[in-house]
Amino acid sequence: MKIFLILKCLIICLPLCSLAQYSTVSDIYNRNQEIIWEWELKEERLFASVGVICDSFECSAVSEINVETGDTLWSRMMPWMDASGNGIASKGDTIFLGGYNPPIRDRIYLHKSIGKDSISTNIYSFPDSLNNIAMTGLFQYRDKTIYHGRINKQNGTVDPAFICSINNSGELDTIIQIASGNNSNIIFRVQEDKEGYLTVLNESFENTPEPNSFFARRKHFLKFDENLKLVWEWRASIDQRYQGQVPSRFLVMSNGKIVFPSDDNSSFRREIWALEDQEIVWKYNFPWDVNSARYQVNHMIEAANGDIVGCGTINGPPLPDAGIYGYFFRMSPNGIMLWERVVAENRNNEFIGMNNYLGYNSGGFSELVELDDGSFIFGGNQEIWYYDENNDAKSNDDIWIVRTDAEGCLLDECGYLQDLTSRLYQPMAYDISLCPNPTSDYFVINYSKDISLMEVFIYNLSGHLVFYLDGPVSGEEIFVNQLLTGMYIIKGTTKEGGVWTDKIFVN
Repeated sequence: MKIFLILKCLIICLPLCSLAQYSTVSDIYNRNQEIIWEWELKEERLFASVGVICDSFECSAVSEINVETGDTLWSRMMPWMDASGNGIASKGDTIFLGGYNPPIRDRIYLHKSIGKDSISTNIYSFPDSLNNIAMTGLFQYRDKTIYHGRINKQNGTVDPAFICSINNSGELDTIIQIASGNNSNIIFRVQEDKEGYLTVLNESFENTPEPNSFFARRKHFLKFDENLKLVWEWRASIDQRYQGQVPSRFLVMSNGKIVFPSDDNSSFRREIWALEDQEIVWKYNFPWDVNSARYQVNHMIEAANGDIVGCGTINGPPLPDAGIYGYFFRMSPNGIMLWERVVAENRNNEFIGMNNYLGYNSGGFSELVELDDGSFIFGGNQEIWYYDENNDAKSNDDIWIVRTDAEGCLLDECGYLQDLTSRLYQPMAYDISLCPNPTSDYFVINYSKDISLMEVFIYNLSGHLVFYLDGPVSGEEIFVNQLLTGMYIIKGTTKEGGVWTDKIFVN
């Protein structure tokens, strides 16, 4: 096991069956939320739009991720932009990041030429009759930058979805409103199809007529030409409504089909549908009963050979414990499942030892990309638990990057469930003691001659490295008088790959 430590940012990288595969968790800003929303691969450089916490509210950051290791190379916080309402895209040599301003939400931003130390920004305001912008992403379409989301219409009863375009001159020149739902509407995703049309998914929310009125969500696909004129649309029938929180992403395939997550009007069962022209041509039903897992498909792409590759989360039996796990799959263009993978990785033992409550695993994926060698990179977040200054259990959401081979494998013994936890934590059965403990100056580690300690790490209760020692000798004085008063987690590793953890108190 290799551990890479970087100042200001704790990154733990786990090499697996080859140099290509890895699983990396990064805590960039020491905030209690860091989640990848979208990313863009540009000439072997991976740029990610990240949601973080700025002071007391959610905001955005942009990061560049090392494709070879999963490390975060640099990150730039943007406290003026909302965390979940931003998108990232590229055109030529330029990376674009768009978003809107919380909490007022009366303008949108377009950032260009984004780098570690440089950025160019344009700001656009909507007409006074439109307010409370909820932007959900952007897309580079021909010579336009397309923004989309939802707006509140003053003195109106329906909140419309919107598409707006910014032309090559940097001017906001078109705003299209879509209000097919009688309650509210929102556009989460747009793509370009094989004929060059801009394909849009609007989620319409509506109250059905009396006497048996109920609240329904329905999929509404639209296609626009290069002048943003509507040329085609399809709307799910009322019996194709759905109740669950189905992610609003979709995939326009090279064969013309639109593939998207849906359900069968159930809060639990998940499906994937394929739409061609005006017909649903196939459905894939994820297994569901009281003894089966719960699936959430967050994103899908078309692989180089035409297959569908997707990612998300999974939880429930027959998986262990009560955790939420990373999930990805590959299916044929006709909806036949080829393989599924579940990644279980509990990093909490790296910081706080074997505590049952803090052994809860939670994590999943929201983005993926296929590389030229056929391997995949999946991005999302993993929940890390820790003790605060009052010794109460708290949690962080940190960035989680996983790279697999073309078969979705991280381990040599690749199967449905790939549990990486055992590779992270190998407890030692040796007798090791610390004294004095508590201490105000120094302590020594006493252990027998048959133990070969390689390294010693000391973490604070937020899981951040505060002290490191290479090759300590039994009985050697280790000075910690520079540390603040409190409890710390100490961890040692051996030549044999064993791991030992304990607590030490500094007073």
